[in-house]
Amino acid sequence: MAFVQSEDLIYMKCTDALDAAGYVLELVSAGTVQKASSGAIPFGVAAKSTKDPISDTAQANQYVAILRRGVVNVKLSSSNSAINIGNYVGTAGNGLVDKVTIDTSSVSNFYNSLKKIVGIALESKAANSGGTIKVLLTLGEL
Repeated sequence: MAFVQSEDLIYMKCTDALDAAGYVLELVSAGTVQKASSGAIPFGVAAKSTKDPISDTAQANQYVAILRRGVVNVKLSSSNSAINIGNYVGTAGNGLVDKVTIDTSSVSNFYNSLKKIVGIALESKAANSGGTIKVLLTLGEL
């Protein structure tokens, strides 16, 4: 089974172990995702962890529910920039997000800024606060 889609969730195999919900995932191949690297094109956000309910240990190569629209809490980089409501947030590496500044100095830089956007911040966060941030997903809409 490559993937299963319901109204709001897609289920795909994740090659990484996810210790919590909220990681941003990138598409690796048909039916497979991993934690998004810095600058990667985001595919969706993990709706839950891949922890084994008995051992409480996150497992790799498990099917995970992925959100592609709506309002979600996304994991924020611990070295994040200050974020205000309305700022774009995007892939920052290891499945985390940070504030995205749109670089319009060239077409290439503009494209690279836009392609990594996960969504729009719905709450403010101080610099270096980490944790999670509430985001309106805009995947593929910009």
